[in-house]
Amino acid sequence: MSDETKSDFLIAFIATAIVVILVIVFGNTGSGFFRNLMVFVVGSLIGTPIAMFGKWVVSLFSDNELYKYGSFILGAIVGAGIASMMFSNKLETSFVSQCTRSYGISKSICECTYHKFEEKYDDSLESILTSQFDESTTNFMLKSMQECK
Repeated sequence: MSDETKSDFLIAFIATAIVVILVIVFGNTGSGFFRNLMVFVVGSLIGTPIAMFGKWVVSLFSDNELYKYGSFILGAIVGAGIASMMFSNKLETSFVSQCTRSYGISKSICECTYHKFEEKYDDSLESILTSQFDESTTNFMLKSMQECK
């Protein structure tokens, strides 16, 4: 492997890592260290080769360095997007989004509340969160929100 290829690979990996971190911080990958770690690892593993392939394709048509680095960013975005889709918890994302919009409280309190639901209703969580809340579920949610503050 030539020195230029090694440096391109390093640049592609760094670009991918930065984009994946931005997706984790600002995107809807859900919460949890393990999920975010998997998004980072898989996003980097997918995005880096895509970025290198994009650089190779661009080099067939142009010698412009700007295009080469643009292909790195595009590969990084694709890798991060695929990884975030693979590991996002759609139920949690939906709950947190609805919670922040409906009640106007912080994302961290809504995530904490979701995790309390997860602990209590483990096997039936999806059916409970996707149906109309009864009085006991509503009381549990309000109590959880208070505890999460």
